[in-house]
Amino acid sequence: MGLRDLFGKEGLCPSCRCEGARTTFGKVKCRNPNCVHFDLEFSQKEGQSRSESPGSAVAAASTGPVRINTRHLSGHFDPGEHAIEIQYRNARGENRLYTGDVTTLRESGEHISLCLAPTGRRVAFAKKNMQNLDEVKGHPESPLGGPIPTPRESKVLRYHLGRGSTSKHFEELRQKYPNYR
Repeated sequence: MGLRDLFGKEGLCPSCRCEGARTTFGKVKCRNPNCVHFDLEFSQKEGQSRSESPGSAVAAASTGPVRINTRHLSGHFDPGEHAIEIQYRNARGENRLYTGDVTTLRESGEHISLCLAPTGRRVAFAKKNMQNLDEVKGHPESPLGGPIPTPRESKVLRYHLGRGSTSKHFEELRQKYPNYR
């Protein structure tokens, strides 16, 4: 370890991979406001020194915030004709509207879960905070109104539906759960 490593080394941030992070005495300071190593003073000092230097337009363009979890925010999941809207009051008291696939509804105790657009990730909602619970349960395609397959039955259904194959047990389950997708 040399003196340069002790007194500051610029490079990539180990968390967000943003350029221009500085490591001093083992402490990381990053300019990215979305990073766990974000340091406001370091960011402001770096912004002033870069704006005074030549080529500051290029430097200013590269210092903007970087989204870390963009893969979680994007997707191509589209519920299509099976779309249902969930009106939900979150813990902050804000009313939110979510769009999901009604055929993926599951009920577990005091929660209901379903896959949401656009990512397709499964999210659980507390029943007591849902503003339109009766509408969700009463939806014609909702599996909550009828029988729900056991985990073992779901496994058989998913297996054959995913492969386009069939078996005697699968055909019996399809008659028992016609809305399963």
